[in-house]
Amino acid sequence: MRVGSDMKRDMKVVREVLEAVEKEGGPFGGVFYNKDLADKYYHAEMLVASGFVTKNDQGLYAMLTMEGHDLLEQLRDDDPRPGDPRKSNALPN
Repeated sequence: MRVGSDMKRDMKVVREVLEAVEKEGGPFGGVFYNKDLADKYYHAEMLVASGFVTKNDQGLYAMLTMEGHDLLEQLRDDDPRPGDPRKSNALPN
């Protein structure tokens, strides 16, 4: 697990975390159950500190703020996934 100064901001991971919070619509844990646990946690905590994601009373990631929705929309526009109807030239990831 990487820690401290080894961690770098990765906007693809930011998007993954935002999409996971948006999809679950409440407390979740699934976004962290893979090989990128440290990166996901690091990015989720940055999103909380920056006001894009909220936590509930149990400390679980709860929902996107309005700013979080805006950021996710911008990331989707900048890098659409296959089948995204917003851009006809969507490239596979």
